Amino acid sequence: MLSRSNVGFRRSVVNDTGLHQTTSGQSTTKLFKAIGDENLEDFKQALAESEDINAFDEEGTTPLMSIASIYITSNNQPALKEMAKLLIQKRSININVQSEQPVYKEEHKRDRFGRLVYLFRGEEVAEVRPSQYIYCSNGQTLNNVNDQGIPIYFNYTYDAVKKSVRTSFIQKDTALHIACQTGAVDIVKRLLTHPDVKADIKNYHDKVPKDLITRGLENTMKLEFEKARRGRQLLNVLSRGNFHEARRMLLNQDFNPNCWKRNSNGEIETPLSLIIKSCLQGVTEDNKEVLTELLKHKELDFSQTKPIPAIEQNSRLKQIIERAMKERLTDVINRKDLDDVKELVEDNCFINRAIVTAALRNVNEPIHYLNEKFPATVEQLSANAHNVQSEINDEFIAQELHQLENLRDELERTKAQLTEKEQELNRIVSERTRDTDKISQLERDLRQESDLTQKK
Repeated sequence: MLSRSNVGFRRSVVNDTGLHQTTSGQSTTKLFKAIGDENLEDFKQALAESEDINAFDEEGTTPLMSIASIYITSNNQPALKEMAKLLIQKRSININVQSEQPVYKEEHKRDRFGRLVYLFRGEEVAEVRPSQYIYCSNGQTLNNVNDQGIPIYFNYTYDAVKKSVRTSFIQKDTALHIACQTGAVDIVKRLLTHPDVKADIKNYHDKVPKDLITRGLENTMKLEFEKARRGRQLLNVLSRGNFHEARRMLLNQDFNPNCWKRNSNGEIETPLSLIIKSCLQGVTEDNKEVLTELLKHKELDFSQTKPIPAIEQNSRLKQIIERAMKERLTDVINRKDLDDVKELVEDNCFINRAIVTAALRNVNEPIHYLNEKFPATVEQLSANAHNVQSEINDEFIAQELHQLENLRDELERTKAQLTEKEQELNRIVSERTRDTDKISQLERDLRQESDLTQKK
């Protein structure tokens, strides 16, 4: 049985350049190597060339199983998640194929003479007869008496040296078994979107996938099974055109919105594609609300929906979609979670420049208002310059530069105004000084005339 401790070994096998498949050729070898390298572009190329995506490697696992087994310890989970999606949506995928990994059983190790081996203080010892042992390394007799003179007995459970022996049986795990056992919640979600996935298949140990869920993730993963069940129910309701029932179901957001099926033309249909198709035939209150709620679902995978030219010719439908997308984009921007923003806009045919501009306007209006309400001082700007944020992006730098430029311009204008005021003040002082001098001269002239009059 695959366990999380096997993941390192599993990765080394996937990365092995000498890998050979039992049922596939060189193209499938490239597929396994791209998975081990976690290289999405190489994977896409290999997938386009591969004739058998259900082929087993020498360890008895398929490409999809390999992704599930290494996902939890991966350094590039987004790439592996995308690989899983591409595989699952291939028409030739066997989502329920069971692994051919060998079953190993644990046995008590014996030496070359068939004697049972135990571990004593880090060394292997063999039992030559009951309660008598020799060291396997040199054949010397073990003095199995402790300091108090009490004989030491070895216990199978705690002291026996055990080894794994390969049997002729196979594990018979599905990719869902492996994803549950390794704790790969994202892969479990993706697997459960497939219309043919079965959750009741038993492996060699008579266990279904739910029986193997990693400890600590029981509630999380079991909820994903339930959300997938509800997602398939919603898909069926929308297929029948029962939008009133769909509205009722959407009141509970705990469903997987990415469940899908193929129509008679072999095209993938999702809840979103079905509701858009209905709205193109005519927008009603029911299908409008279903569409709006679906577009706002936080787990909706927009990459499943390809551009639909007919939407451009339907102004009302286009307006509904754009309004919902603007609100959702504004929400993720306000949360300041770059990963959420990337996930929303990646491969999203409903996001365009107009929506981005509108969303950014909604975000920037409070910022501009607060900047005007509480303008930054020179001291604050200097303090901010020394208190560098842990995550600085281009928009932040541009805003800071813009504020500094505004402050510089304001200082230049203030400086010019002060110069003008100084010149005006100097002029007034000069005029006042001249007037004072004239008054003083008149006073002197009057005194002189007065003195002359008195002398006469």
